[in-house]
Amino acid sequence: MPSFTIDHYINQTNNGSPIILNDKVIGMLSNEDGILTNTDIVREPYRTAKSAIVTKASVILSLLKKLQQNENMPGFN
Repeated sequence: MPSFTIDHYINQTNNGSPIILNDKVIGMLSNEDGILTNTDIVREPYRTAKSAIVTKASVILSLLKKLQQNENMPGFN
């Protein structure tokens, strides 16, 4: 599974924040439950979510490695 859910009150502006456990990054906050669009954020800027989906660090690192490989390919830029 590329993600997991945490049950914790989360501010809607924390999307993209690292999730750290025992001094290690284990994932990145990717979607607060119940906050669907930027319009929701504008309407209720201080709203919090009761849970959120976290993308696992292994998925993120794999993607970053692929992007790095592509960047070194001729014609990438």
